[in-house]
Amino acid sequence: MTGYEVKVSRGDFVQDQKWPGYMAYCHKFSFVCPKGLISKDELPEEVGLVYYYPDSGALRSERSAKHRMVEIPSDIYQYILMSRTESDRHPFFSNSREMLEAYVSDKADRKALGSEVSSKLVAEIRDLRKKVRDVDWEKERLKRDAQLLQEVRVLLAEYGIRLGAWNNWEEEMRQRLSVGVNPQVIKIMNQITASTEELARMLQPVETK
Repeated sequence: MTGYEVKVSRGDFVQDQKWPGYMAYCHKFSFVCPKGLISKDELPEEVGLVYYYPDSGALRSERSAKHRMVEIPSDIYQYILMSRTESDRHPFFSNSREMLEAYVSDKADRKALGSEVSSKLVAEIRDLRKKVRDVDWEKERLKRDAQLLQEVRVLLAEYGIRLGAWNNWEEEMRQRLSVGVNPQVIKIMNQITASTEELARMLQPVETK
């Protein structure tokens, strides 16, 4: 695709700061102006220059535009096709320049909107990941607490205290802690347990081959 920017006055060329943005939508880009209005030295090397000679009405290329590898969005072709529906005007636009400016502006708005949405999504994903980590940590803490509670249940059961909502284990626990447990009793209980286990092993039947 080749783009042309027509200039008929020096002031228009000097004040125009938009034309570099048009190069993203064409493979070649050239200025067309009356002879001598614009010099080749004022343009980038890849930009072409075509002179118009008012006396003869001829056009002559002062410098050919260089072909650039540009991936043109497909929707720019839609704008061009719409602009060709009538030869004397562009639908919804007064001229082709207004159409192209509207397209560039719309693309910039979409890019800004995409960046805003992307930033919000990144922030939300980061927050969700933090919440997941917090939930995992809480689950591990509850798991450790449950394991500790089970160990306490087993330990208290060894001393005859059964945890449960149906009994008054809190009062029994307070009484046991207030008087303490005689170490001699614990020693005797351990001896009884060891003797019982030894007796059970002795009573096991002997396997015969």
